[in-house]
Amino acid sequence: KHHRKRAEVVLPAYTHVPGRLCVYCGQSAETKDHVPAVSTVWAFGSDHFRSLGIPLLVYPACRECNSTLGAFSRWFDLKSRAAYVYEKYRKKYDRVMKQREWEDEELEELDYSLRSYIERSEIIRSWMERRFTFIEEMYEL
Repeated sequence: KHHRKRAEVVLPAYTHVPGRLCVYCGQSAETKDHVPAVSTVWAFGSDHFRSLGIPLLVYPACRECNSTLGAFSRWFDLKSRAAYVYEKYRKKYDRVMKQREWEDEELEELDYSLRSYIERSEIIRSWMERRFTFIEEMYEL
């Protein structure tokens, strides 16, 4: 209940950045990332951020990037936030990214459960490679 009241007070101060893709990883954006976080702006006041020259912005973001950032308020620029997401994903998906590639003949010899697991992992690896490439190219990491 209190969060809703806080949001009603703070949200009008934000400027929305249009877009359908996540500004961090390039995937479809289903959420909005408030930078700085609404809770942080509520705590310090929007005038505090204006006095520091930090704009209150709402970026399109995918669910995973937005939840990975959470109320993360250490950096307010996109490059630093994208670098943070990038490092978190490198750790989170390390095992999948290091998995070796399997030949079709090898997969056919495996039982259904193991083959399904490996095939899902390959899909995730391919998806993450696209996201990593986007972040690296967009933010020159």
